[in-house]
Amino acid sequence: MDNQYIPLPRLLLTGMDKDDGHNLVLQALSGVFVKARRRVTTWIAGSDNRQAGLYEHITGRTTRSLDSWILDDRTLGYLLHRNSADGSLSLFHAPNGHYAGWLAEPTELPLGSAAELAEKLDLPTIVVIDGSRLSNSIIPRLNGMQQMAGAGRIKGFIICYSNQERYEKWAPIIAAGTHLTGLGFLNVPRDNPKRPIHLIMPPGENWALTTRNWVQMFNDQVTHLAALAAQDIKIDTLIAIAESAKSLVITPPAGFMQTMATLSRLTPFRLGIPMDAAFHIYDPDNLDLLTDMGAEIVQFSPLRDRQLPPDLDGLYFGGGHPELLARDLHANVSLRDMIVHMINDGMPVLAESEGIYYFAQRIESAGGAGMFPMLGLIPGDGIARYQDKSPRYCRLTAEQGGLLGPRGMEIKASLPQRLKLTQAGRSFRIKDQRGTVYRDIFMSKTVCFSQPALRFYSNVDMAEHFVRACSAYADERQTRGPSINAWSF
Repeated sequence: MDNQYIPLPRLLLTGMDKDDGHNLVLQALSGVFVKARRRVTTWIAGSDNRQAGLYEHITGRTTRSLDSWILDDRTLGYLLHRNSADGSLSLFHAPNGHYAGWLAEPTELPLGSAAELAEKLDLPTIVVIDGSRLSNSIIPRLNGMQQMAGAGRIKGFIICYSNQERYEKWAPIIAAGTHLTGLGFLNVPRDNPKRPIHLIMPPGENWALTTRNWVQMFNDQVTHLAALAAQDIKIDTLIAIAESAKSLVITPPAGFMQTMATLSRLTPFRLGIPMDAAFHIYDPDNLDLLTDMGAEIVQFSPLRDRQLPPDLDGLYFGGGHPELLARDLHANVSLRDMIVHMINDGMPVLAESEGIYYFAQRIESAGGAGMFPMLGLIPGDGIARYQDKSPRYCRLTAEQGGLLGPRGMEIKASLPQRLKLTQAGRSFRIKDQRGTVYRDIFMSKTVCFSQPALRFYSNVDMAEHFVRACSAYADERQTRGPSINAWSF
């Protein structure tokens, strides 16, 4: 694909802080567009995808994330175009606020923030204001945002947690002081942190664990919010702003087309991917890329299935919540034994994020039921961390060659904070956003267990190496009997 100027209707809903109400406004607008049968795709600005299941449920379409630190500029535009070329309106959301990211330079936009993504993708931006805490300071704060964003990027504001009287009082004041357009209000009460009344996160941050009653309450909430938005928010103006977004120059990532052409000559392979309440968090672009590179995705459940699907040539474990279901994972002994056997037979296995804890010695149950033995292939136990759960950025440099590529390869990643392995690997040098340098990740020629969550588009070479290993195993599986793979760390 040559360079093209592509019109892509898009809009960023953001707030100065993480709890300014932009999550509720996104639910409301998504509900409005779905009811009007308008195609809408929701996006997360950054790598914190814990709310993705909510928006996927509303729209019936995959919610994706774009991270401006992990992905380069060409990749950002390429993925936006690839996943919204059907004419859908792209609604971006900043779950942790406009400036949440890696503040590398005090005078620059934080790396990986919604503010930086808006700059790179030229996203028309709507600021959602917390109407329960309005004061005259809102004007200099908004003007500061405009100065950082550049002329014309911020198009207007919506006031959440506001009734009509309050909006009619403050909207003219804010508009006069900022030259921004008032686009309406959402008349809902503000949450009490100790007794929340709005559903903005699935139970246990896990959509797969929602009950029928919870889903019904969420559906009712979205219906109510959408009715309020249709009445009090200028929907047509928002659509016009989204459609006025500048066309983007779309160019595939460097070397991408050549890589894909080369891989098309490899033997196709069957890739097993766990998909259940324990393991279900995958970057959709990772799965799409693996499919494009020749993988046939075969889903299975470590909770329910006693055996792996037949004729697999590799396994890929993503993130999830194994600590919530540690007892059930432990109880499925036959599947655990089969996975160990297949790894010893040489099957390539990649596990990232919370997926690695299934391969640890034990997992600490989140329910306080103790430690449950797992596959025991890597040293250390998976334990819960009761602190900030937002992911942190880190840069990975391979200290040895292995499943993902040669020594010296570099990967940008994010590090989930909910769980921690008590013993670190030694295969990669890691530098996190606080400047801390250490070694971690377990990698050999056929397996890789990575606590950092991996985005294949941050370095397509790692996906290529994994795919080549799976394709080679497919060739070998068809020409030889079982063999023992001498893998070690």
